[in-house]
Parts: sequence; C-alpha cells; structure tokens
Amino acid sequence: MPVDPRQFIDVQLPAALQRHPAELHRIGGRYLFHVPPEGSFLLDLDSVPPALYRHPIPTHLRPTVTMQMAMPDLQKIIDILNDPARGPSQAAGALVAAYFGGRIKISPPAAMMQALKLQQVIPLLGMS
Repeated sequence: MPVDPRQFIDVQLPAALQRHPAELHRIGGRYLFHVPPEGSFLLDLDSVPPALYRHPIPTHLRPTVTMQMAMPDLQKIIDILNDPARGPSQAAGALVAAYFGGRIKISPPAAMMQALKLQQVIPLLGMS
C-alpha cells in the first residue's frame, strides 16, 4: 500500500534519524529536496544529531546538494522503502535510475559525489 509522502517526511524520516544518528552523521552532507507540490525539506546529516527541516528551512544551513524531483519519483522511492519484499537496495536503484533518466536534477553539478552518498543513506531509512 502506498505511503503518503507527508507521513514519510514528517514521521518516518525523523524516526530513522533517531534510530541511526551516528551512522548518518558519518555519511554527512546536507541534502535539500525540492518536490513540487509537496514543497522542500532539508536532510541535515552534518548536525549532531542529524536533523530534518521543513517549512521554514533555516537559511544558515547551506545545502551540500540540492535535488529537484517530481512527486511520482519520490513516491516510488518511498513505496519501495516500505515494501519488505523490495527494500532499500531497490530504492537506491530507483533514485539512480531517476537521475540518469533525467527526472532528478542535482545542483551544483560538482555535488554528484555527495549525491551518490544517498545510496548509503537509503538503507538506513528502511522502515524495518
């Protein structure tokens, strides 16, 4: 069953940050996601403990990576993360496929290496 993106962002992401603070902080980075019409959120893995910000996002927290994606791509990643038969590795694959398919924009272009670290983050966001 699909999970509402607001539920994922407001409830499941903060819970995952509490479950794995040290591992997420070691990965590091500040990931700003723009997902119309849902809005924007910042996943701050540089802070101790890691934090999630929504409206408003503090202006002093400069993102390492900014990603813009459509709601269907975010929904697909969320649905895969919440499907025990598929799981985090398939969610990371969906993220990479969406990027190479031109459906996710990453800026600045030099931030690609940091964006690829999301492949390490996604398994820690698994809902198990």
